[in-house]
Amino acid sequence: MSWNEAMYSFDVWRGALKKIEGHQGMSVVSYFTFLRWLFLLNFFIFLLIFWVITFFQVAFKATTVYDTDLIGSDSKFNTTIAETCSASYTTNVSSDALTLILDFFQGTGWMEDTAMFNGFYTDKKLELAASNYNMPLAYFLVTVAVMLISLVVMVHNTLSNLKNTVMPKENTSKVNVCNVVFAGLDFNIAQLESMVLKLKSIHLGLVSELQEQRHKKEKKNRTSEEKYKVYTARFFVNFNIILMLGGAGVAIYYAQEFSADFTTQPDVATNYHSLVILLVQFLPSIVIGVLNGAYPVIFGLLGKLEGYCPATAICFQLIRMVFLRLASLVMIVVSLYVQITCSRDLNSCRVGDGNPCAAIQCWETYVGSAFYKLIVFDFIINVAVTLGVEGLRKLISSKCQCSLVKTIAQSEFDLPSNILDLVYSQTLLWIGIYFAPLISAVSVVCYFMIFYVKYLSAMYLTVPPEKPYQASKSNSFFTIILMVAFFVICVPVGYVLSNLEPSPMCGPFRVYSAPADIIRVQIDNASFWFSVIWRVVTSSAFVATLIILLILLVYYCTALKSAHKDMMNDQLKLEGMDKKYLFSRINELGGTPTESVAAERSSGASISIQSETVAAVGT
Repeated sequence: MSWNEAMYSFDVWRGALKKIEGHQGMSVVSYFTFLRWLFLLNFFIFLLIFWVITFFQVAFKATTVYDTDLIGSDSKFNTTIAETCSASYTTNVSSDALTLILDFFQGTGWMEDTAMFNGFYTDKKLELAASNYNMPLAYFLVTVAVMLISLVVMVHNTLSNLKNTVMPKENTSKVNVCNVVFAGLDFNIAQLESMVLKLKSIHLGLVSELQEQRHKKEKKNRTSEEKYKVYTARFFVNFNIILMLGGAGVAIYYAQEFSADFTTQPDVATNYHSLVILLVQFLPSIVIGVLNGAYPVIFGLLGKLEGYCPATAICFQLIRMVFLRLASLVMIVVSLYVQITCSRDLNSCRVGDGNPCAAIQCWETYVGSAFYKLIVFDFIINVAVTLGVEGLRKLISSKCQCSLVKTIAQSEFDLPSNILDLVYSQTLLWIGIYFAPLISAVSVVCYFMIFYVKYLSAMYLTVPPEKPYQASKSNSFFTIILMVAFFVICVPVGYVLSNLEPSPMCGPFRVYSAPADIIRVQIDNASFWFSVIWRVVTSSAFVATLIILLILLVYYCTALKSAHKDMMNDQLKLEGMDKKYLFSRINELGGTPTESVAAERSSGASISIQSETVAAVGT
């Protein structure tokens, strides 16, 4: 099997995407393409985590002692406290069927003793047939590998999309319309259904392109008074949105704080009903869900006052919703950090008594459970909104005969909201992967089910957007938005790995002062020259020098590409002038004026087409 054939076999949901393209257009297909890309990425992440740490943890037995590969030769880590606290770690496992089901959705109880969470993994080596397996080192490296692989894949995807979307600045719209009208139809299509889908896709693409052109014309013809009104409206819209985002952050912080204080009380299980406890545990998720549902509607209404074209409006809508989702995550992280770093009235295992510090035994599992609940609740809300709200609106619009009600009840495929749901869910996975490694499996299952739920929505429950936009301009933007979220969550993840002290009661790093100590131990145990090289490579001076060299290299490549592009354009213009001169000489020697005019038109068209080709290749 060739490489192209192998990659073609991974092109899942190909037929479904073709049907969506014919029904909703390429703009909506870009969402499903993005969803498929994330599904495959998370599936690979799950396989990596499963075969590197989960399989070995479940299949092999842990050793009983700490050797020098784990704690070094100087024994600067206190293993006695870790062993004592690990023995006192307990989980509340109930025999009640309802409680067991609720524990599955909450990530508590019996779920805490599964491979889903960080606390399940050993801090010692595993006994293999021929050697021992360093679980703490494997756990740390696979966490870093997941983040690096995600970054590389995102950068590659962004560059690929940019390579396909960057076009010459002049006459782009005319070229696009001409290409679609005269060369957009594939005459190799033999099936009638496929031909109809292709024609619908071409129609929606033309509508999107023409709307872009009309908006550019309206923008160009604006008077000074109209520009003043537009800029004033944009200022007040953005000011109100900033206030709304601040209020959302405060609400999420206090919801998480109340939930933690309530659920970590020693006698909460005996004083309150299990459903009340469930509701309070999901309180931060509920608040985030309400904000994520209400704010996009408000943002959309405010965005109509700004006078942007459909593509730009989508971008601003996405940026604002990204800030909302990131603000939600930041406040959750801040609240969790305040709880787990509380240092008043702690016992020898660093567990509080509930006043003022919460009684959290294994804080890694506690944090993993929080992000597990967020992913589960986000999935439930997505399915409920799609099947419930959109299904009800479709039923009303199809059964009611009143034209006004039919128009109002019809639901469009909300592209910004759906894209941000994916970005939010993927961000939860990245930030929770250290605390709950198998959260990647949950994400894969959720994405698989969401694809078919959204496929049902796109094909039967919603209509194409009233203002379609060019999908080619947005594919790379979706990935850039995802990269912004990735770099934001890299800050808390990096801090946890390098500085935050692990819980002594559980997890693969319970004997260390920080998870990164396992790397320091390996370096200390290595040869002298390796230690020297490592310290030089990781020094601030070396990193700063490397960054400066990379910036200079990028600048050089950009300048070189621009120079080559200008040189080739000049060469094409000279060739066009040579053709015009030759045709004029032919005309003088016996040609007709008609032929001369035709030659000049042909030459001009050739120059335009070749210039556009060079510009596209140069990018």
